Amino acid sequence: MKRALLIIAAAILALAIAACEKEPEARARSTVLDFVKELRSEGTIELDNYLILNELVRENAENVYTYNDSLSVSENIEQFRELFEPNGRVRRLWTQKQIIVGESEVLGDTAYVEVSFIDREERRQFYNKMGLKRTDEGWKIFAFKLL
Repeated sequence: MKRALLIIAAAILALAIAACEKEPEARARSTVLDFVKELRSEGTIELDNYLILNELVRENAENVYTYNDSLSVSENIEQFRELFEPNGRVRRLWTQKQIIVGESEVLGDTAYVEVSFIDREERRQFYNKMGLKRTDEGWKIFAFKLL
């Protein structure tokens, strides 16, 4: 009887540990899902809730934003923010496509979340990984294009 209880307790502990290990992946993925949901809304997005703007603005990701050295960091961030306004160029471009948020992987305080943009008219899929960092406020995106 004691042996059976010990085996059951060990199994429960193993399941609890496995669940705890998956929790950061789920939270990182949830951040990306919430950001995509906001993109599809009609209102203004509180970008600071989802993005690390100081890093994204310098990413120089093709089709997103190229950092302008003649402007201050804050001016670059303001131009970057405009891209995600309801009629902003990037927001319109991304929401014209089907966005699929896939698997996530966590390595320490960094997470990688698979994101595919599918253009149904051209029958093309753009596969990518977004990078997130764990902050005091939760997971935030620091890079849109890691592939």
